[in-house]
This record gives sequence, C-alpha cells and structure tokens, in this order.
Amino acid sequence: MAHIITDGNLIYGTGATAGDAWKDGRQTLDYAQVQLIDDNAASDACFGSWMRESDLVCMPATEALVADVADMGGAIGWRERDGVAMTADEADMTTEQENQP
Repeated sequence: MAHIITDGNLIYGTGATAGDAWKDGRQTLDYAQVQLIDDNAASDACFGSWMRESDLVCMPATEALVADVADMGGAIGWRERDGVAMTADEADMTTEQENQP
C-alpha cells in the first residue's frame, strides 16, 4: 500500500513504501528550503524556515490520494479514515456505504 508524509494538513511526500514516502517528503522540504530538524535540535540555531521531524507522520494512503497529490500537489483536501489517508470523495463514499441499511 502507498504511504504519505503529512503534518495533518499538507502532504509533503508520497511513496510505494513508508521509506519511499519519507525520502520524497525530505526532498520536497529540501526543495522548499525548509530545514527538517530533530527534537533535540535547538530551533534558535536554525536559519530560515524549519520544522521538526516529529511533527510529521507517515500513514498508509489510497492510490487515488497519491494520484491526486501527483496531479495537484500536497495542498489538497483529504481525509483519514481508520488510519488510512484517502481523498475526500473516497471518505464520503465510505460514509455513505456505512450509513446504508
């Protein structure tokens, strides 16, 4: 199953595996000139934009979400359902199926 790297809002990386998603996320942040620091690093020692690695999570994702990120970038609407990241449309369909008698 595909994976994403997110801070709960934006999607920074995607990949076929968790490792691939982390690699892609780190490349995205590097390209955006955002320094990824660990929890032990002093933020006052950082220059420019930075974020803590612990603020990011890796989670399984649907192929449809990964395709949307590839097409539109990581600043898109998405949902998490039962630990899986998915498109809003997929989440709505799942909800509709659950609510049927």
